[in-house]
Amino acid sequence: MIFQCKGGGFSLCQEGWHAGYCFGFYDDKAVGRRYRRQDEIGTRQSVTGKHNGIAWMPFPCCPVEVNRVDSGKSIIGTNSTTKKIQMISHAKFFRRYAYLVLLTFVAGIPLSIAQEQEFQYEKDIVAYEKKSVDNPLPENCTMFVGSSTWRLWGDQLEKDFAEFNAVNGGFGGSTIPDVLHVMHRIITPHKPTRILFFCGGNDIARGASSKETFANFKTFLSRLHAESPHTEVFFVSVTGAPSRERFREQTLRYNALVKEFVAKAPKLHYIDTFATLVGEDGKAEEKYFLADRLHLNRDGQQQWIPVITKALHEAEQSRKEGKNSL
Repeated sequence: MIFQCKGGGFSLCQEGWHAGYCFGFYDDKAVGRRYRRQDEIGTRQSVTGKHNGIAWMPFPCCPVEVNRVDSGKSIIGTNSTTKKIQMISHAKFFRRYAYLVLLTFVAGIPLSIAQEQEFQYEKDIVAYEKKSVDNPLPENCTMFVGSSTWRLWGDQLEKDFAEFNAVNGGFGGSTIPDVLHVMHRIITPHKPTRILFFCGGNDIARGASSKETFANFKTFLSRLHAESPHTEVFFVSVTGAPSRERFREQTLRYNALVKEFVAKAPKLHYIDTFATLVGEDGKAEEKYFLADRLHLNRDGQQQWIPVITKALHEAEQSRKEGKNSL
C-alpha cells in the first residue's frame, strides 16, 4: 500500500512516521507508478506495511485505524473496500501512540516531510514569461511545445521556421503532465495559431504506459481548445533515440494511438519524423544524435526541417482550399 501524504499532520505505518495529511491508501502495483510520476511536482510517498496502518486525518476527522486493506482499493474516495475500519477518538489515539510521537522528535527518528516544492522547471517558465513580456509573441505564431528536443534547438529553431513565426516554447526534460502544469502560463494566454507538439518520450522512459501518455495528450488538447478553440495542433512523432531503444515498441504504440486519433479529429495533424532518423533495420541511426544518444544534432534537425515545413505548408494549403470552396 501507499500513503500519499500532503500538507500537515501525521501518518503512521510500519515503516515509521511520515508528516503530512493522508490523501489515500493505494495498492503499489495497481497505481503506485502513476503517483510516483507526480513526485516531480511536490508529492511525496511512503510505502506502508502490507496489513496494518494508522492514518492521522485532518481536523475535524478522527484518526482511522485500518487493518488489511484489499489490494488496489481506496479507503478514501470511490470503491472503498476494507476488511476493517475502526474510528477511534483523538484521546485514544494519543494514549496509544503518543510515545511514538515523542520518540519521533526526541530521538530524532527520520521524518519524510511532504512539502510542496517549487516546480522543477520554474526558472525556465519564469524566464519564458519575462521574455514574452519583453518581446510579445508575433501574431499568427507557431509555438513549438514540449521537451528538450525543442529546448536544445534553441534560437536556431525560430530561424529555421521563421516563415511560420516560430516561437520556441520547449522547456526542461518535460513530460506531458509538466506541460499541463504550466500551459495556462506559457501557452493558452497567447492563443497561438499553430502548435508543434513534441512530448511523451520522457513519460514513457519514466514508466508511463503508451495509453496513459496518449490520455494525457488528449487532456492537453481538451484544455487547449477550451481556451483557444481555433489553434491547430501538429503532433510530431516521438523519436526512437538510440539511448531509448528498449522503449521503441511503447513509443511506436504511442505514436500509433495519436495518429489514429488525429485522423478522425479536425484541426489536428500528425507529422512522421520517426522515419527520417532510422536505418534499414528500423532503428535510429547514431549519426543524427548528440553524444548523449538522445537529442538531435544539427544533422538530425536538418532531417526534420523539410518534413515539418512540408506538413505546415500542406495544412495551410488545405485551409485556403477549404475557404475557397465555401
